[in-house]
Parts: sequence; structure tokens; C-alpha cells
Amino acid sequence: MATIDLTEEDIRVLQHIAERGEAGITTDRAVPRYRVLAKAGLLEHQAVSLDAEWFGLSDRGRGALGDVA
Repeated sequence: MATIDLTEEDIRVLQHIAERGEAGITTDRAVPRYRVLAKAGLLEHQAVSLDAEWFGLSDRGRGALGDVA
């Protein structure tokens, strides 16, 4: 787990993914995970695939996900 500074746009994108249950993650798992991560500014990289929304993340957000890919 890594601590990063998410932009408001990163948080919006992560919440959008969670609400839609996209990127191969079921809504049951995604909604609580991304809400907690967005609020805490933390990302758990294991089992997270955001390819569908990769373009919507800031450089910091993409870097944080890419570091463990």
C-alpha cells in the first residue's frame, strides 16, 4: 500500500469506476474499496486494473498504479 496525493479528478474517476463496477472489478468489491481509498488518499495496487479509465487519472494517479503493475 502506498500513500499518494490524489487530485480531485482522480477521486472523481475512481468513484465513477466504482459506481459502474468497471475494469473487471465487481461493484460489491469496487464501491467500498474506492470510496475508502479516495477518502484516505491510498491505493491498494493488488488486483486493481483501471485500463478502461486510465486516461482519466492524473500523472500521479497513473504512476501510483503503474508502479506495481
